[in-house]
Amino acid sequence: MALGGYKFAGYKCTKASGMSYDDLALLIHKTRLKAFVEACARANANWHFCKNSGTHDFEGNTGVIYNIIGVSSDFVSFFQYENENKYFAIISCPEITDDIFHDKARGKGYYEGNNTNKYLWTYRTMFHCASVSPLDADFFIKQDSGGVANYPSGALPIIPISTFYLNTTSHVSGAGDNGKWFSYPRDGYYDCFGYAVKGSSIITFAVQNHPSNNYIATGQIFVNVIGFDAMHLSSQSDTYNVFHVSLSMQTTNSNECFYVQKNTWHITTGQQTLKSDGTLYAQALMPSSLFLNTTSLASYVYGISSNIPYASMRLVTHENADNNMRTSAPLLNSDGITSKGEIDIDLMACNVTNGYASLKSCGAYANGNYLLACKDYSGYQQYYVGWDPSNPDITQESAWTAYTE
Repeated sequence: MALGGYKFAGYKCTKASGMSYDDLALLIHKTRLKAFVEACARANANWHFCKNSGTHDFEGNTGVIYNIIGVSSDFVSFFQYENENKYFAIISCPEITDDIFHDKARGKGYYEGNNTNKYLWTYRTMFHCASVSPLDADFFIKQDSGGVANYPSGALPIIPISTFYLNTTSHVSGAGDNGKWFSYPRDGYYDCFGYAVKGSSIITFAVQNHPSNNYIATGQIFVNVIGFDAMHLSSQSDTYNVFHVSLSMQTTNSNECFYVQKNTWHITTGQQTLKSDGTLYAQALMPSSLFLNTTSLASYVYGISSNIPYASMRLVTHENADNNMRTSAPLLNSDGITSKGEIDIDLMACNVTNGYASLKSCGAYANGNYLLACKDYSGYQQYYVGWDPSNPDITQESAWTAYTE
C-alpha cells in the first residue's frame, strides 16, 4: 500500500475537416482505449482485452471494439485483469438521444424501485463498468420492459464519466451543456480522456476543453475511481472487494462536488459496491445510498502547511453523527455491519482545511503521490486520488497527447 505508482496516460481527439460523425465516434472510443492501454503499460498492470469478436480492430488487436446493438456510432470494449474475476468495460455513446433511449438501459441498479424515480442516461456521454463477472457484448441493452436480461449480478451499474441527474417524473433533463458532456466535440473543442492505473485499481479522467472555457488549466476535470481488492473489508462474511466512486464535478464556474450529494463529512449517491452475497447493493429510488466517509477528524488542518495530514476513507451506509443509519434490509452483509470497508489510503484520501483557496484543483500533493481530485468550496473537505511523481501536470495541455490514426 505504498504511496505512488498510479501511472497516468492522457490522450485527446477532435473532429477533423470532412470527418463523418460515425468516424468521429470511433475515434473518440479509440482515444479512450489508447489512454487506458498506455496507462496500463506504464504501470505494468496486466489489464488486457478479453473479447475479440467485435466489428473493429485497435492497434493490432483484432475485433476488440464492439458496436452497441442498433447504433453504428456507439461502442464498447472489454478488459480482464490477468486471469482473475476482475472485468472492466469502456463504453462510448456519443449518439445516445432521448429518441432511442427506451431501447437501452443505463445500468441495472437504476431500474430498481419505483419506475417514476430513476437515474437515466438520456444524454450523450461515456461510461465505465466494473464487474467480478464476465460481461456479454450486449450486457446492458434493455431486452424488454421488465429490465436488463443479460446484466450479470456481479457487475456494478454503468456510471457516466460526467454529470448525471435525477428526475422524479419520467426522465432526466439537463440544462445546456451540463447535460450533454462528451457528445461529439464541437469545432475547436477537444475531448480529453485519461487513466491512472496501479495493479487492478483504475482512476479515470475526462474533460472537454476549448480555449474559451479553460477547463484543463483550472483543473475542472471529471474524476472517477474503480477499486478491485482496494478495501479492507469490514465483514468476515464478505469477499466481494469492488467499488466505483464518482468524484465527477464540472460546471462553468467551479470545481466543486457538483452532483454528488454532500454534507461536511461525507459524499453520497456517487458510489457503487456489491453486498457480501455478490449482488448489487442498491435501494429503491437510489442507485446505492452509500456514503464516502472520513474515518476520523484527524485530517483537519487550519490553513495550509507543508505537512498536510491525510486520512483514509470508508464506504458506509450511514452518515457520521446523524440518524440515517440503516437498520433494515437491504444490508451490506449478513453480519449487519454498516461499513463495506476502509479504502486503501494510497488510492483515496481526504483532509479538511479552511485554506482550500490555496489548493490547486487536479494538482499534485504529498510529494506527487496524491492528486487533488475534488476541491469542495463549501465544506472545506478535499478528496485525493493516488498519483505518481513521474506523472505530468494534467492542468497543462501538454499532458494530453493528440490521438490520430
